[in-house]
This record gives sequence, C-alpha cells and structure tokens, in this order.
Amino acid sequence: MIESLIKSFVRLVVLIIVISLCSFAANAQKKQPKKTSNGEKLITALINSKTLPGLFRLDSGVFGEGSEGLSPDVIRILKLGKRAIPLLIRHLDDRRVFKNMVFCCTTQSSDGEKVTVGEGAFFMLVVIIRENAPMFDRKCLKADRTFNDGIGDCIAEKYYSGKNMKRNWLKAYRAGKIRYKKYEY
Repeated sequence: MIESLIKSFVRLVVLIIVISLCSFAANAQKKQPKKTSNGEKLITALINSKTLPGLFRLDSGVFGEGSEGLSPDVIRILKLGKRAIPLLIRHLDDRRVFKNMVFCCTTQSSDGEKVTVGEGAFFMLVVIIRENAPMFDRKCLKADRTFNDGIGDCIAEKYYSGKNMKRNWLKAYRAGKIRYKKYEY
C-alpha cells in the first residue's frame, strides 16, 4: 500500500514538473506587436509633413522647395541611398494621401485634388535611379522637352501606370536593372 502511494506521489510530482516545463517553454517568447521599420516611419512622417511644398507640380513633385528649402522629410528618405529604392517601390500602390499637398497646374486634375503616397513615391523613385534603367525611353530623354514636361513623360507605360506597375518595378529591381543615382540637393 505504501509502495503504491509513493508511486502515485512520484507520478504526480513528475506530471507537475512536465506541465511546468511545458508552460514555461510556451511562454518563453511572448508575442510582440509587429515593429514598424525605420523606412515605414519615414514614409509616415512624409505623409504628415508640414514642410513639403503645398503644390505637387509635374516638374518638381515632392522636391519642390518651400520657404525652408527642400523638405527635411524628403531628405531623410534620400539619405537612405540605394536602400530607398525598395522602400519607394513598396509604396507605389499606396493610396494614402499627403496631408498638406495638392496637385497643381495640370489639366487632368481639378483644383484641390490630393496627391497619393504612391504618386510621391513614384516621383522620388524616378529621380533617384539612373536613366539607363529599362523604364526610361532614351529618345525621349534626349529630345527637347518643355518646362511643363513631367519626369514621368519618358517612362514606359507599364512602369508608369496600370495594375501591374508595381510588379514591373519589382521585377526590374530584382533583376538588377535599376541602379541608384544620388540626388544632389
């Protein structure tokens, strides 16, 4: 009788130890909220920026200089160097709008039309890549262009608009066809 009581006690102790170890192992790594990357923080700061130009023009986009010069929020993204390229490609289809910027001076847009993050990202992306990338039409770049011509005028249609635009940029980037060019500000 005592032997069976001792065996039961030992089984109970072993069971408690096993349960404790399992619960400890299960709680060893608590779920943490997804951390926002530094690049995402920069994009969010750009969206809410009060230093961006109020008007998005086809010739200057987010690079238009306000009273303080080029926006520090744009400069922070430019300082990423070549790491800015995948960040901007990720945001080509971003439909959020800039808080303090509207389109200017185009016949296609009405007064007060908001600028999306995707449009701003596209403009920045085109400015920081070399013009020998597959999306540029070299003949167009060499031709005389007027002041009102936007940077996107010499971009092939599949890289400029459409539902596969972002995928086309990603494909070109992953194939190594897009090279960084430092923007001098």
